[in-house]
Amino acid sequence: MRRRMMMRACASFRSIADDDSWDKEKERAAAKEKAIKELIYEVSNQKLSLRRIGVGVEGELVTEAEKKIARKILDYLIWDVEQGKLVALADVVSTRYDFKGSKFFPVAFWKVEVMRANVVHTVLIYELEKESANLKDKIWWYIGRDIAGEKIENMPTKHRGQIIRQDVVATDPALWTQGVENLIKNFKN
Repeated sequence: MRRRMMMRACASFRSIADDDSWDKEKERAAAKEKAIKELIYEVSNQKLSLRRIGVGVEGELVTEAEKKIARKILDYLIWDVEQGKLVALADVVSTRYDFKGSKFFPVAFWKVEVMRANVVHTVLIYELEKESANLKDKIWWYIGRDIAGEKIENMPTKHRGQIIRQDVVATDPALWTQGVENLIKNFKN
């Protein structure tokens, strides 16, 4: 009885290290996204640019409700620098999830809903950190609105340094394409 009470109390404690680890996780994720952004720009010979879609540009004029909605929007847009036009929306994910031997690529269900709702194509760009390759070959991507697969509810997923349960769509790995060069070729056509 006493042991159970102690374990329950300990589970409710929040360590300062939690904040530190989340800050480190944010820094790590930001560095990965920046590297992917620079890679796409360089490999495309400065023709494609990832531009951040952000919240809070208007500061205090953005309400909490608007911020919550905006968090459900994808991270970037892909911009054709030469033609000065929007090519696609994009979400960049650096993941430690191991796809080797996996039967599916998990995509957060809300992202699938965003993809289906948009008229503009959406690109999911995953960097598979566990692959032993250079960055441009660690990138796997999917473009389109017709992404499909079985919905898995409450799948344990690492998010912000913690394990959370979220609904995902188990997409077929055959739908995804490897490599930044292939992504760029897709937009040149």
